[in-house]
Parts: sequence; C-alpha cells; structure tokens
Amino acid sequence: MLIAVLKLALGIVLLAFGASRFIDATMALAKRFNVSPLLVGVVLIGFGTSVPEMIVSSTAAFKGTINIAIGNAIGSNTANIGLVLGLTGLLRSLKLQPALLTREFSLLWIVTLVVGLFLWNHHLARWEGVLLIAMLFAYLALVIWLSRRLPLLHELIEISVSMEKLSIIFVCLWWIVGLVLVLLGAEFMVSGAMTIAHYWHVSDLVIGLTIVAVGTSLPELAASITSALKGHDALVFGNVIGSNVFNTLAVIGVPALIAPGYLPSELFRRDYIVMIFFTALLWVFAWMRRRSLTFTRWQSGLLLAGYVGYTLFLFWG
Repeated sequence: MLIAVLKLALGIVLLAFGASRFIDATMALAKRFNVSPLLVGVVLIGFGTSVPEMIVSSTAAFKGTINIAIGNAIGSNTANIGLVLGLTGLLRSLKLQPALLTREFSLLWIVTLVVGLFLWNHHLARWEGVLLIAMLFAYLALVIWLSRRLPLLHELIEISVSMEKLSIIFVCLWWIVGLVLVLLGAEFMVSGAMTIAHYWHVSDLVIGLTIVAVGTSLPELAASITSALKGHDALVFGNVIGSNVFNTLAVIGVPALIAPGYLPSELFRRDYIVMIFFTALLWVFAWMRRRSLTFTRWQSGLLLAGYVGYTLFLFWG
C-alpha cells in the first residue's frame, strides 16, 4: 500500500514537472522554427494545459481501465471550476470580460451537452470518439479565426516561452525529457491509483474522479494562481474554460477511440450532472456580476466548498 501511495505521489510530481518542461520546450521550438505566433498561442491554450489529462486518460484506456480515463476527464472539468477557480478566486476578486458570458461559455455549453448525449446510454462508441476529435479540430480552427483579433495571445506567448535563450540542442533535450517524464508520471499515477482503489475497495471511477483528476489539474491550478498574482485575470478564466472544452473533446474522445465500451450508470446520473451543475453555477455567478465585471471571493468560496462537499460525498456518501 505504501508503495502505491509513493508511486501515485511520484507520478503527480513527474507529471506536473514534465508537462511544464514539455510545454515550454514546445513553445520555444515553435518560435525557433518561425511557426506562426497565432498557432503557438492556440497550442498553449488548448493542448498545453490538457497534456496531463490526455496522457493519463490514454494510459488508463490502454490498460483497460476506461472508468479512470473518463472519470479523469469529467472529474478534471469539475475540479477546474470548483478547485482551481475556487482557490484562485480566494486570493483576490477577479475581473471578468464580457466575452466570457458569450463566446467562451457558448462553446463550453455546446461541447458539454454533446458529450451528455453520448453518455446518457452509459456507453461510448468509437464513432463517438471520432466525432469528438473532429469537433476538437473544428474548435481549434474556430479559436484560430477568433484569435486574430485577440491581443491576449501575445501576452500568453510572452508568459509561456521560458527557454528561448537556450540552444536548440538543449531545447530538444528538454522536450524529450519532458515527454518521458509525462509518460512515466502517467504510468506511475494510473498504476498507483488502481492499487489504492483495490486496497480500499473504492471504485476505479471514484479514483479517476478525485485523486487522478486533482493530480492532472495541478498545472491548471499553478497557471491560474500565477496569472492571478500577476494581474492577468483573463488568463485565469481562459485557462479554466479553454481547458474544460479541450478536456471534453480530447480527453474523452481519445479513450473512446482506444477502448470503447460500457460505463457505470452513475457516471452520467451523478458525476456528469455535477459537472453540469458547476458549469451552470459558474455561468450564473458571472452573469450576476455582469455590470461590475467582478468575480468575488464569496463566489469563489462557494465553488470551493461545493467541490469539497462533492469529493467527500464520493468517498463517504
């Protein structure tokens, strides 16, 4: 049991550090090879923050534990709102942008409802995974089109690229090291989580929804807190909502391609509904503050309290 806990902890550390190095190296390489800054920004917003979730869910799917894979996706979306935004918003009140209430939430609601249609019969088919991946590419294309008028991308690029002064050889080495650490971290994390679940007679689904989901959401938490402390409030909401859109499409879509099959009924009846509830609650809170455009500490506190209550219910309810 102790070995499993250590493997889980080591997996989380390797995953967080490896993902950070991998993304920084990817951004630096893109800039070195004169890739469009627009594409660099899109990769950072979409693929960047969801590397841990995608690798962990893919690893779990290959191991035949589809419950951990899909539970990680649903749990990460809930954790991004309840835990990441809840904790970040407690640091100080956050400034909202009008686009949050229209464009970003519209995209999030569309993909969330589509996934709900796929999950309601408690089964994920391979063709549904194909459709989700197709929607992912359509989403990235839409982000590219919309982002032509967004100065925020330049801010993102300046924040993310920390290796541009290194030689190309060292950047490539960091890229390889980061990827290897992410893969090793995912392997340790899934293996340790499965052992802990069996030892405590907790379902793979609950482990995926909680421990694994929180572990893979650590990069989002770190990025959001850093952005808030630097006064980049738009990045906080963009990180959370963009990550949730990407998680819904890619982190559910890829496991559906690898290991389609049946899912526990409670995943839709309980956990998907909770994810919808947190998404709706965030939208209501943002709409309530549409005039002052301020997301307050008490709203963040309610999100965090709700997430803590949901997690406790999963283990002891």
